[in-house]
Amino acid sequence: MYQHRPDLDQPKDEVVLWRYFTLVKFEKLIKDQSIFFCRADKFDDPLEGRTPRGTVREMYRSSPPFVAGAVQMVRDMFRGKTYVSCWREDQEESQAMWSSYAANATGVAVKTTVGRLKSSITAEESFVLARVRYLDFDSHPNVNDIHQQMLIKSLDFQGESEVRLIHLTDVAGGRLDEVMQPKTEPGINLKTNLCDLMEEVVMGANASESDMKSVKRGLVEINCLAKLRMSNLGQSSPTRKG
Repeated sequence: MYQHRPDLDQPKDEVVLWRYFTLVKFEKLIKDQSIFFCRADKFDDPLEGRTPRGTVREMYRSSPPFVAGAVQMVRDMFRGKTYVSCWREDQEESQAMWSSYAANATGVAVKTTVGRLKSSITAEESFVLARVRYLDFDSHPNVNDIHQQMLIKSLDFQGESEVRLIHLTDVAGGRLDEVMQPKTEPGINLKTNLCDLMEEVVMGANASESDMKSVKRGLVEINCLAKLRMSNLGQSSPTRKG
């Protein structure tokens, strides 16, 4: 269930989004008919979802150390309670994304829009959708809640132009020892109508003919009418090998 958050940078419904997959992950998407959300503390980036250093310094400057320390601990603890799905905002494909996230252009990219993505998720779990802010982690962005904190990344990643879906697990009413522990699942799947989601499915330029046939069969099995084509980006040679 989509949650409108006017305090976040939420793109308009017509904004184009992309998601890049290895072939294995795309096949899992088709099989599960669900979008995978990774737990925030499982990302490779060690700063993912953490309180910016500038904010930490301001907290210790304006509050007693034991208070600032407790607040920082609780804020960072929510990394283990929050699940994220990452998408790229772009009108066209990205060579860098093909290389980084689709096994050097041997995988698959899904083209959609913000409106399609929001409406395609049929799961009852709530989520927000907003643009990531890229900043120097020594600054003080003055974030007020966990969603805002999960939408902050280092300047090193600004080329990704990321839009995120964020699901925060409910901790209301839980015992303190339970609240302070991360969830056991490294990720969750939110049920999605893939036919509504996918406007276009693009095969990496280095994918094989057999992979193309496999993806086509998967789309037919779920009665998806999305356009299927080959990419012109990232091709290592003019002739593909089947």
